[in-house]
Amino acid sequence: MYKEIWDSLIRKYGEDFYWGWWNSEMYMEELNNELCEKHPLYNNIECFVGKSFADDDALYLTKNGRAVIVHLGWPSKKKDLSGKFPTYTEFSNLESAILHIEKEFCRIRK
Repeated sequence: MYKEIWDSLIRKYGEDFYWGWWNSEMYMEELNNELCEKHPLYNNIECFVGKSFADDDALYLTKNGRAVIVHLGWPSKKKDLSGKFPTYTEFSNLESAILHIEKEFCRIRK
């Protein structure tokens, strides 16, 4: 379902566009391995949307319709029990997150 978003951005920006679709089960599993009960995203993620191929960032939708880019700590390290990690950036919706990703890509590409 979300693969089309990334495919259209790759058509728009070319093969250097560094976000895309990957194995969603693997990314959901990794996120769940990294979140502890104190983390604000714990038990609040609806689905995986895509990932950056330039770093360990992944885009998810929350159960309340917001979007978050989470910086994963591959491979799973010992779970941070403070609830501070993994770090993330939150957006009001998926469209806002995609716009942020596009702007960041264009800024870096210059």
